[in-house]
Amino acid sequence: MIYKELLEKYQKDLTKTIGLSDNISIWRSIAGFSIPIIIYLIIKSDQQILLALLLLSVLVIFIILVRKHTIVQKEKDRINALVEINKNEIAFCESQVYPGKNGAEYNVDNSDYAYDLDFFGDLSLYHHLNRTFTYIGGQNLAEKLLECPVKESVLLDRQTSIEELSSKIAWRQTFSSSAFLVNDQKKDYQFLIQWAKQDSVVTKPWVRLLAYCLPVFLSISYFLFFVFDFAFGYTLGNVLFLMNLGFAGSYLKDIKSELDASDNLERILSHYSSLLKEIESEKFESAHLQALQKKLQTNQEKASSAVKSLSIIYNNLNSAANPIGAAIFNGLFLFHLHTFINLRVWKSKFSENIIVWLEVMGEIEALCSLANFRYNNPDYTFPNINYHNGIAFTNMGHPLIAKSKRICNDINFDETQFYILTGSNMSGKSTFLRTLGINLVLGGIGAPVCASHASIHPKKVLVSMRLSDSLSNAESYFYAEVKRLKYILDSVQSEDCFVLLDEILRGTNSEDKQFGTMEYIKRLISTTVLGIIATHDLEVCKLEEAYPDVLSNRNFSVEIVNNELAFDYKLRQGICNSKSASFMMKKMGVI
Repeated sequence: MIYKELLEKYQKDLTKTIGLSDNISIWRSIAGFSIPIIIYLIIKSDQQILLALLLLSVLVIFIILVRKHTIVQKEKDRINALVEINKNEIAFCESQVYPGKNGAEYNVDNSDYAYDLDFFGDLSLYHHLNRTFTYIGGQNLAEKLLECPVKESVLLDRQTSIEELSSKIAWRQTFSSSAFLVNDQKKDYQFLIQWAKQDSVVTKPWVRLLAYCLPVFLSISYFLFFVFDFAFGYTLGNVLFLMNLGFAGSYLKDIKSELDASDNLERILSHYSSLLKEIESEKFESAHLQALQKKLQTNQEKASSAVKSLSIIYNNLNSAANPIGAAIFNGLFLFHLHTFINLRVWKSKFSENIIVWLEVMGEIEALCSLANFRYNNPDYTFPNINYHNGIAFTNMGHPLIAKSKRICNDINFDETQFYILTGSNMSGKSTFLRTLGINLVLGGIGAPVCASHASIHPKKVLVSMRLSDSLSNAESYFYAEVKRLKYILDSVQSEDCFVLLDEILRGTNSEDKQFGTMEYIKRLISTTVLGIIATHDLEVCKLEEAYPDVLSNRNFSVEIVNNELAFDYKLRQGICNSKSASFMMKKMGVI
């Protein structure tokens, strides 16, 4: 397994990096402890020039070691992220459960298909696919799963992009390791977007002039005092120092508002910059990936460099929280005022771009999740796309069921417009409906499907399988279902749709249910809609006799073997006549 090989490699790299980090820490500590000792010797010794040179050398070495340790620490974090990523993939391959976000926040019961087909939540399709770590990446993946069908050009471009990214496992994992370290939240992303959309404030020319002139005048004043013993220079310098503090303090409220709304933002932006740099530096072949990469190019600066600059600006602003340091640096240099001006300048140059850059980052991360899905399932296929109302799957299975337990079936809508599906409880009807629905959506958004071969006409997928009472809207289950069925019927009149229905009209008596179901099927097949309805009512199956050209019966049967129910979950022609319910009740002594 490739993930075990990668894990072993990265664990060895991590051990080496930890050792290097420890060694640098030791030498850094030695250099740090040496500095006060050398200073003491300079004071006490007659060899001051020699010791001063030694002190300068140790200071340079100390600074180099501090910078080197920071670099090595970042590398250690990156490799550790790669170790965790591969551990998670190994665990996923063994259990089919990935310890990522399950997307429960995207679950809405008014979706055309997501709620019924278990797209979000624990052990959902999103949970199965998701390899995103940034907020925008996770959101983009959810949006893709909810946008079926996409335009043909988008669909084909996405298929090509996913196929290319699936082969780039080393690059995908490097990219994901940077995303792994982001740890951003919705509020961080929303702050950036709202901040970018606000009108840029241009700093007045006189403010910029004073911001440069006052520190210069202060430096000249102190220089005159210390070099030429000009007493007035000391007084003037102190006055200018206080003026600088007051000038910088007048912007303190604006600076504080930036800091209050952007906790930890400089770290997040630094990791965003790394992600953008990975995209910029990679060579892509597909037109869609190249187009995304091109969006990161501006006439002024690379996206990664610009975002890194913004990270540094926020890091500098954060130093205002240190009152002593802020007083010294602002009194002498108006440091935070210059930083705040730089923030405004950055915004005026790149505020429109950063929204696009983050969208590109999220798009790539979502595509990497689908590419990982493709890589983990090389026997899956990208469906052929047609626009002549054809839908066919060969060896179609449910992607959330482990391959060792998965039962696959064929289905072809070239043979009929609508199927009536029968079978006893536990025979696999609902699972089959969900299998077909999930694969139609995956194919309709450009992802691979769980089948050996597939050809689909991308359609709007409409499902009525799982409804509930709505206490907040004072709606009963039956009323909610009728509203849903009305919505489906209205949709198929004007749009190209595929419909999945599971045992409709359960909230009424059997005769009323039978009549309603049959009439509803008649209304559906009067359009060009394709679909399947699962039912326990065998009378509904007789509609095939009246509409043989558009209706066809299929079933999942059950056998009694050694006084036990035996299911093979294979789709068959015809009607299921088994009586498993009465058998089970007798076996358990209920009747």
